[in-house]
Amino acid sequence: MNEYQRMARAMEIFNKYTNSGTTIHAEHDELYAGPHPDLVSESDKAELNELGWHPDPYNGMTFYMFT
Repeated sequence: MNEYQRMARAMEIFNKYTNSGTTIHAEHDELYAGPHPDLVSESDKAELNELGWHPDPYNGMTFYMFT
């Protein structure tokens, strides 16, 4: 899976939770997106982790990945 496919798949997962206040923004070399991690199923969290997305350790309100 290439970088574009990984990004597209992550956005597909985030899109399942659009009623929960999703967001997307970038800061320096990090991209933040998605709903609150507590709202995401464990299987989706596992797949997001494989795609390089992790719950934001600073505010815990979304997911992040390094670019």
